[in-house]
Amino acid sequence: MAKKTIFFCLFLVIAGFSLRSQAQSYPQVDTLVIKRDSLDISRGVMHTVRDTIYFRYTEDGLFYAVDLTPEMTFFPLAIKPLDVKPAKPNMKPGESIARARSMRLDYRFEEALHLSEIAVSMAVDDAERAEAEKEYAYAQNGLNMTDNCAMPSPVEKRRFSVKDFFLYYPFTDRSFRSAPNPFDHSSGTVPTYIPRGARKTYYSTTDEGGSRNLYVSENQDSCWSAPQLLGESLMTLGNEISPVLSPDGLTLYFASDGLFGMGGYDLYSSRWNEQTRSWSDPENLGFPYSSPYDDYLLMQTDDGRYTIFASNRECSADSVYVYVLQYDASPRRVAISDPEQLKDLSFLEPSSTPSNIDNTSISSSQGGFDSGTVYMEAVTRVGKLTAQVEKLNTELAALNKSYEQSADEIVRETLRGMIKDKTAELEQAKTDKRTAENELETIEGSFTSSSFLNTGRVADAADAEIVGAGGAYAFSKRKMGSAMKVKVMPWKPHAGTVFRISPIGRFGAQGTLPEGLYYQIRFLDTTKHATVDDFNGLGPVYERQTRRLHYLYYAGVFTRYQDALHQLNAVRRLGFPDAEICAYNGTASISVDIALEMEAAIVDSDK
Repeated sequence: MAKKTIFFCLFLVIAGFSLRSQAQSYPQVDTLVIKRDSLDISRGVMHTVRDTIYFRYTEDGLFYAVDLTPEMTFFPLAIKPLDVKPAKPNMKPGESIARARSMRLDYRFEEALHLSEIAVSMAVDDAERAEAEKEYAYAQNGLNMTDNCAMPSPVEKRRFSVKDFFLYYPFTDRSFRSAPNPFDHSSGTVPTYIPRGARKTYYSTTDEGGSRNLYVSENQDSCWSAPQLLGESLMTLGNEISPVLSPDGLTLYFASDGLFGMGGYDLYSSRWNEQTRSWSDPENLGFPYSSPYDDYLLMQTDDGRYTIFASNRECSADSVYVYVLQYDASPRRVAISDPEQLKDLSFLEPSSTPSNIDNTSISSSQGGFDSGTVYMEAVTRVGKLTAQVEKLNTELAALNKSYEQSADEIVRETLRGMIKDKTAELEQAKTDKRTAENELETIEGSFTSSSFLNTGRVADAADAEIVGAGGAYAFSKRKMGSAMKVKVMPWKPHAGTVFRISPIGRFGAQGTLPEGLYYQIRFLDTTKHATVDDFNGLGPVYERQTRRLHYLYYAGVFTRYQDALHQLNAVRRLGFPDAEICAYNGTASISVDIALEMEAAIVDSDK
């Protein structure tokens, strides 16, 4: 071994290093690990330790020095891998996971991937292996998404408290309701958005197992309909939160920590399919909208000008940045691998000269009425002009103080001119403010119903907190809505639904499956017959055999898709995380999309 070490070290000195492009990659066959302290040569798995150099052996006979900067390559004296013994990594699995997470949060996804790969191979139990595999998936997803980075145009960013940041969004005033409320019985997340007069609301709340799912409910005059889950692809054993509709009502934006992402909450969109009356499979919005941190509450403004979302990627857990970007339906996309470039892009710093941004028209309502939109725009103008008057008063007071304290006549003359200009600017701002207040009073007086406006709204507008009034985008703080006293109908399965979870599972009786449309939850795929002990209490369970002699097991019989959907996560939590809904028309297997079309036709015929 010593001879091989000396021989290889001499080879390192003699061999010439040649630069290799950082984007070039080779299929990994083996990896050499050379410890700087002892010069022991051994074959090991890729990982990152400060006192170690790594050389990856590739199929074309190259040793690729992965840890040198700039990256170098040299040719070995022999093409065959060296006959050496495996080396044990220097880190424990927990340390590898922690370092992989640290690398991922620093946008060093390739290093995070290698570290989490080590952690998977060293895991001592299922829980540790699951954590390592999750970290591996996050790093791999990060690499995949940064191959196609969007290049948005930032307009503004501001830091707010996590407790009320959502009130600075241009939603309809008094529309966020604190939890618990009739829709969300839990707490600890963004309050539910329910604008006054809304006929339908999308919201997030916990199911019986503690996961947050997305629901929709419709206002039926005296009460709200039973909550309906949005779809199988939009629910996980993790959490889905902050649903927001696009202005046209055809795209749903939300955040999830259980779908394909790079860690934390990522941002997703889903499109409405009128034919099946269902939402499409969600798509991750990609980097830099999504990041390794928590990203949520994305909206498109009604005027089609801005995309707004929040993230804790640059701050502590008690605050978030709210980012305002120019809306771009098809942003330019590029591949970026350098961690520092990724980090810079993730900060979404606004241009210092946003000449193309009109900061006089910044607010719109989300999901309200046309009259509400006009009213909120007037409210924003009054609030912004109020802030401008206060700012000018402060600046004028400072100029007057400097004038009084200065003994230099030349300086005093300059200050007199500045004071004159500032005074004129202040008077104009006051005039504009009075005009805006009069317009607001006129708008308020035009309403004959008190269902939307309450007395004192002009005072509310004048007292509104404005952030960034002099910038490219001004944030106007809305007020929280009052507590809701409405009735939400409880969910109940339709007639014909057969499903239960008991201490002991059971098979379904032969010949009990219906002739028409129905759904089942497929939860087990095995090469041998299963017994009731394998069902973890599910029943009734039906067995089907495939052409490849696999045995598939299905739980329950559901006459409506929603009935199966409400039980899907319960089945997954019993140890079947890959459980999915399948549809049948008699004995024929059909796609869920076709089943949903058939179900929609049945519902229409029953009306």
